[in-house]
Amino acid sequence: MFKVRYLVLIILIVVASTATYSLFFQKPKESIKVISYNCDKDKTAFDLLSSSYKIETKDTDFGKMVTSIEGSKPTDKEFWAFYIDSKSSPVGAEQYNCIDQEKIEWKLESFQ
Repeated sequence: MFKVRYLVLIILIVVASTATYSLFFQKPKESIKVISYNCDKDKTAFDLLSSSYKIETKDTDFGKMVTSIEGSKPTDKEFWAFYIDSKSSPVGAEQYNCIDQEKIEWKLESFQ
């Protein structure tokens, strides 16, 4: 009986340490490609993107979703992420009105 308890304890420790490793040491989302530009006051991030780069979009309930920038299209495991001054945007690019010279970035990122 003592050996069975000892074996169960070892198995629990191994399972717990594997779960802990997965939670804390996951590979971060990898940025594959980055497009960046600075804002122009009173223009939207989307207007600036579409006037400087060849893009493709898809209309959604939340506005236009960028599906391609300069021919770079996300796979089914990727997406174009929109950042303002290195922070993920809380709104879509069409809704973001530039205030000053914020740095806008579009990162082709992978789901992990």
